[in-house]
Formats: sequence, structure tokens, C-alpha cells
Amino acid sequence: MVIDNNYYFYWRNAHGSRTPDFTFDAPHVAAFRAHEKGYKAIATTIEPLSYHLIALDEPPEGVDIQDFLVSKKIVMLPSPSLASVFFNQWFTDLFSAPNKDVSALSWQEAVEIVFDGGAEAAIVPDWMFNLYPNFASLKQSANIPGTTFMASPNLPQEVIDNFQTALLSLQNDEAAYDVLVELNTEGFKKPNLKDYDELRKLLPGSVK
Repeated sequence: MVIDNNYYFYWRNAHGSRTPDFTFDAPHVAAFRAHEKGYKAIATTIEPLSYHLIALDEPPEGVDIQDFLVSKKIVMLPSPSLASVFFNQWFTDLFSAPNKDVSALSWQEAVEIVFDGGAEAAIVPDWMFNLYPNFASLKQSANIPGTTFMASPNLPQEVIDNFQTALLSLQNDEAAYDVLVELNTEGFKKPNLKDYDELRKLLPGSVK
């Protein structure tokens, strides 16, 4: 098993020539692997995924989010993380945009940077936001498929089917509770491949 040190290396390796048997991918990277490398989506989290712009303080009444955060720092994982993608979608006016800080190496670190006063806000996935009730959600993305297991096209179908069956059965196995907690889900389901059609276009440089 290979765990990349940060999002830059994760994306670089996904884009490179390495072809691991199985991957556990952010949904837009899963869409990239399916389209560009022939990988098969075999299981995704039961819960849909969304991203929140979070802060410890909310805008005063009558002040919109753009004005509230102008010139302030928002921390997130670097491109092409979905946090970075949604930042670019939410803040399109370069003259009144917040400052984009991509120094975080993990979602946990992004939250800690805000707690420590190093940034006024962060963009994180919903499962991370749900762990911290003291944060306010200033903005939320639309729901998309969750993190997704992908299988290499080089694998025998029997191996893929057996692994998929094992993943889908985790939610019914009490012994797998700690595994599911670590993966931030209550279980896995078969992906709807149509839900991934547009996600690849969120990646920088993709054909629109």
C-alpha cells in the first residue's frame, strides 16, 4: 500500500505511469482514472460528499461572505483538491477575493491552522466539518459521489469482483467498525457511473 505525502504527490502519481491494482480516490481523480486509464469504479462511500467553507466567526448581519472575507486568508489543500476547485468557483472576482492559502498538508491541518489564527477560514470536506460543531459553515458545495475505490484494468475480473464484494459487506461486519471510521464512512455501495461524467472536468487542464 502506498500513501502519498500530500495532495501534490497524490495527483502527480495518479497522472503518471504507475498503475496500482487498487486505489482509493477523491471522486474527480477517480473520474480521471476511469477516463484516462481505464480503471473501474467498484465502490464508493454510502454518504455523498460536499465541501464547506468554514470559519469560527460568521459575517455580521447584512454583510455578504465575499465582503466578509476579502483579503483574509482561506486555507485548503492545494490544486487539484476539490477544496481548491470550489474556492475558484466561489470567488471569481480577483479584486475582492480572499487570499488562497494552500499550505495545509491534510484536512486536519487546515482546521488546526484556523484554530491557531493562521487563517480566518478553511475549505474542508463535510466529514471533517462535522467533527467540529464550533465552526460555522459559510458556504457548501453541491453533493457529489464520495471517495471511491478503483480497480486496475489489468486485474482479472474475478479478483475485482471478490474485492468489491468484500468492500460492500463491511457495513454488516462489526469487526470492520474501526476500518470504516478510519475511512470516514458508514459503509460502501456500488457507484453510479453517470455521477462521475462531469467530475473529470473539475481537474485543471481538463477538456470542458
